Amino acid sequence: MFNLLVAELKKRGTAVIGWGMGIGAYLAMIMAMAPDLAPQFANIDLASIPIYKAFGMIENFFSITSLIAIYVSFLGLTIAVYAVITGANALAGEEEDGTLETLLALPLARWQIVLMKIVATAIALLIVLLIAHLGYLIVFPSVQADLEGQINMTNLLWSTLEAWPLAFMFAMLTLFMGAYLPRRNHAMGVGLTVLLGGYLFNNLAEQAGPLQDLRPFFPFYYNLGGKVLTEGVDWGKAGVLVGAGIVFALLALLSFQRRDVTVGAWPWARLATRTAVRTQE
Repeated sequence: MFNLLVAELKKRGTAVIGWGMGIGAYLAMIMAMAPDLAPQFANIDLASIPIYKAFGMIENFFSITSLIAIYVSFLGLTIAVYAVITGANALAGEEEDGTLETLLALPLARWQIVLMKIVATAIALLIVLLIAHLGYLIVFPSVQADLEGQINMTNLLWSTLEAWPLAFMFAMLTLFMGAYLPRRNHAMGVGLTVLLGGYLFNNLAEQAGPLQDLRPFFPFYYNLGGKVLTEGVDWGKAGVLVGAGIVFALLALLSFQRRDVTVGAWPWARLATRTAVRTQE
């Protein structure tokens, strides 16, 4: 099993480095530009601009910390996109590419193969975030004096790692969809719909009184994003996301145990086939 885990991590190596460096460059740019941009935007009332409300950017740029916090809030959305892609490719993608049959030929139970994919995905998401954090490390010394002690490296590290539970949940959601639905694009479609729809709804509902009670049903409610820089990590909310991810991981394990690999049938079609076979027997 350990060799399979290593192979799964190597398989994700290029994507992990690429996404990590891309997100890291974004974080480095935010950190480098914040001292100069904050004074220029200090008097902008974002709450009065609809597009900013839709993306949850409703605070005024009244300080460097607020400016960084607002743009860091996109970290969760970005890593979640990668999570959806890697989760959909883990089972359904490999089935379509014809490599999953080779794995199933190994002297391992199906649940062991899926478990190693779950662990590899979780580790890959963490590595992406750690690589991305290097963007902060590179730029922080040059702007530390301008921050006047409002932000330190510990805050920045937690604001980066706080996106992991959200990414883990979305990765496990699409992994489950890939084990349950017939095609990779179906799994990815469900993941992206939940991702983008949940993100926009959570941000808009925050401004609409009647909808606020529905926010706990959407994953981005449990992701603080850049607010970690000023409010710290909410371990309870992070735990909810990790718990939801574990539930989806268990569903993926159960679904793949009953999957007819390479058939590409919808769940109800599989059920009808099994029923017909039992009837003939």
